[in-house]
Amino acid sequence: MVTEAQYRQACSDQYSKDKETEAYFVQACYHLEKENLHPARDSITKILEKVSDSQQITLVNLLSKEIIRLNSAHSLSYWQRPHDTDFINFITLVQRLHKKGVANADTETWLLPGQSNYEALLKWIASEPKALYKLGQMHYSGDFGVPQNNAEALKCFLQAYQGSRDPSTANDIGCAYNRQNDTKNALLYFEKASDGRNRYGSYNVALQYHFGKTGIPKDLDKAERYYKRAIEQTADREVYPNAHYQLARVYKERDSIKEESRSCYYWESFLDLSKKHHKIAADAGHTLAAFELAVLYQAEKNNAEAEIYFKKAAEKENTESQWRLSELYRLSGKHSDAENYLKKAASAGNANANYQLGCQHEGKKAYQEAFVCFHKALENNHADAREKLVDQKNRVASYYSLYNLLKKEGDTFETTLNAMDPYLRLQEALGYFFKDAHYLINALTRTINSESKEAPFQRLEFLGDSILGTIVKEYFVDKSPSAWTLGDINRAIEPLVSNQGALLTLAERLKLSELLILDKSEERAPATKKMQSDAMEALLGAIFQDSKSSKLLDKAEGYSSVRSVVHTLWQPDFEKALQTPVVTEKKASTLSISRVAAPLPPPAPLKTTVTLVSPVAPVVSQQARQLAAQYNPALFGSLKTPLSEYKVALETEGGANGNRQGKQGDTPLMFLIRCEQGKTGKNAFKPNVIDRIRLLLKAGAMWDTRNKKGESAKGLFSQFPESVRNKVPASLGPLI
Repeated sequence: MVTEAQYRQACSDQYSKDKETEAYFVQACYHLEKENLHPARDSITKILEKVSDSQQITLVNLLSKEIIRLNSAHSLSYWQRPHDTDFINFITLVQRLHKKGVANADTETWLLPGQSNYEALLKWIASEPKALYKLGQMHYSGDFGVPQNNAEALKCFLQAYQGSRDPSTANDIGCAYNRQNDTKNALLYFEKASDGRNRYGSYNVALQYHFGKTGIPKDLDKAERYYKRAIEQTADREVYPNAHYQLARVYKERDSIKEESRSCYYWESFLDLSKKHHKIAADAGHTLAAFELAVLYQAEKNNAEAEIYFKKAAEKENTESQWRLSELYRLSGKHSDAENYLKKAASAGNANANYQLGCQHEGKKAYQEAFVCFHKALENNHADAREKLVDQKNRVASYYSLYNLLKKEGDTFETTLNAMDPYLRLQEALGYFFKDAHYLINALTRTINSESKEAPFQRLEFLGDSILGTIVKEYFVDKSPSAWTLGDINRAIEPLVSNQGALLTLAERLKLSELLILDKSEERAPATKKMQSDAMEALLGAIFQDSKSSKLLDKAEGYSSVRSVVHTLWQPDFEKALQTPVVTEKKASTLSISRVAAPLPPPAPLKTTVTLVSPVAPVVSQQARQLAAQYNPALFGSLKTPLSEYKVALETEGGANGNRQGKQGDTPLMFLIRCEQGKTGKNAFKPNVIDRIRLLLKAGAMWDTRNKKGESAKGLFSQFPESVRNKVPASLGPLI
């Protein structure tokens, strides 16, 4: 025994005065003397936590001699006791404590204090076959802190087998050969283990013949024989579930071969034998055996037995059994139990359960939950789930398209799902879900393409602007009062399609500024109002493109989808515009601002004329240019046109109040005043301009009609100084 004096010599005076450490040492010595290795190990571990490295080495050298003495005194039967793992723990502890440094990071060269003592321990281990076998197990499995090394394991096993001829060692040699794909030597040692009545060896031989490993032909007869041998070699009152289960699979496979429909036992079919061994394995706790037996019972319409064995497998977290059980309960009307097992199986990742749960969510119009379930099923290659996610007729396909577009490398499913959320909310608000999410993202993207020199949104915005105008005009032509003129309709429509009107209001309500993908040149400042209005129009264009049939390019379907969205989002504005009261016509002595167009006066005599400075003022149109050309082929200079013909030109161009002039959409009256501002710098108002204003008013022009920017002729005129405005005759009406 290691004495207290040896302990004091091993440790410094400082630690010899530590009563707690001494108490642990006394306990360790006591347990070693009584051969209680497990508690001895605990006491020694606590000592080692308190002493220095050099003291650990010295102390372990002393204790390892004691370990050697104790284990050498035991017979072979000692190694078969459950507590032989304690010895392995000690061996590992010794190795760890001696491994104090590595000479090279790529090698296992040890610099060990007390090397001679450690080598003596290893020499003793090499002389004991069972110790070599245990060290081989450590290398094979990588247990107890020893790195996994199949070559070292095989070396230890072979050395141990030479000294012991132990069947267990032969089986492990076969496993080591099998791991390095040497099936020939693996089968040789498995057979040696089987001949030594090792059931694991027999079972492994059966597996080789059952599944036909490399170089070993499949042979169900031999597989059956060795599985039976493994069962026979099992101790009394003990079941070998794996052997019964694999034997059941052999019988089931033979049952599927027509010429072998009956076994050599004429009173039992192969299917009966399969069920028999499935049942033995299932009753012994084999999960897959329970599941497969339940499937066999279910095929026979024996749902009572199927339920029993599905439950056994389900309790062992077999997800396929949980799903099958949910189906069984659903068909029998036990909906609560069916729902519980379905959710269990789905949460554990079962593809069938996730697909079915996804269908349930889809039926309830819970499309995001349905998408999550279908995606989980797809991860397990569920074909029907894939069809759901790629078929554009299904709403969940839009989620899948957006998911694939937003997913970044390294992102989890949950991360991408969170990134999808604002786009899903936008589509919900629009009342339209994109089949191809590229259109949605392009509508919000302002970054310039280096090749086309365009941003993705621009073409969609161009398209959306045209479609919006058509839809709004169509609506007001159908719904507006019969008394309205085209001018009335134009005035009602203007704020609904203006960048500063309904477009901007809707863009702000949908929070498009938060979703815009800006170009680098735009990132420094927040999104402008025009950017938001453009995005709103681009979204309408994107809906049109996305709605078209991919095969037929059905533009009618695209138009119908956009019209549905516009009618939903713009409806309050439509109703408000239609309810605007009509202003009655004023007396002839004042400026007419009625929405009801006054009848044109009879044609004026030729002496009543309007002087045009050029064919582009105050009306720019093909008709006006043709009219001007009749009087002056040079198209320049002062020319006179009969008022009756001038009115015809105005009406052809949309009336005296048509918003056609320039980028701002000025009326002819506004255009005339704006030209005068540019010529005189707002410091004069020439008499001939006043004459033309008078003629435009006679033709029905109004001071309050607004252009696209919300400006009016009245507002432009008010910008002139009061001294200039006072020179305008009062007969032209109350201007300011």
